[in-house]
Amino acid sequence: MSLAERAGPGPAGVGDITAIFSVLVAGSDMEEPIADILRGVLDGHVVLDRKIAERGRYPAIDLLRSVSRSLPDAASPEENIILSQGRSLLGAHDRAELMIQAGLYAAGSDAEVDAAIRVWPALDAFISEEEPGTISASYDRLQACLGQVRGLRGAGGGGVF
Repeated sequence: MSLAERAGPGPAGVGDITAIFSVLVAGSDMEEPIADILRGVLDGHVVLDRKIAERGRYPAIDLLRSVSRSLPDAASPEENIILSQGRSLLGAHDRAELMIQAGLYAAGSDAEVDAAIRVWPALDAFISEEEPGTISASYDRLQACLGQVRGLRGAGGGGVF
């Protein structure tokens, strides 16, 4: 723990310590004490998920459970809206995934889940792609994926529907 606390900006003129820490959490229990403490101390965390890896998507990052406290300041307001819309649709799909797979979800019963189902193939492909290019081009590709959902507002629209 003291190692994690030492990472970050050093005294003026001395330099910074940049580190990537890896914590293997038994049973993917992110409430486990070490994982919980590190989530509170660090600026962000990337959660890998075995189920995602088993589907063949690498890196197997669980975007809904991963967090970056630095991201809002690193992206423009328009880019943050695009990311928020994508996360919202990923979350809606995740919440309904068992019902969708079991054939129990009735189309039309939840507009957000309907939108998530329509955009899921393109969004999953976007997350999986190894597209080289600029960050700006990635935001454009993500916005194009999200634009497949009829009624999705543009970056200035302030919402998903």
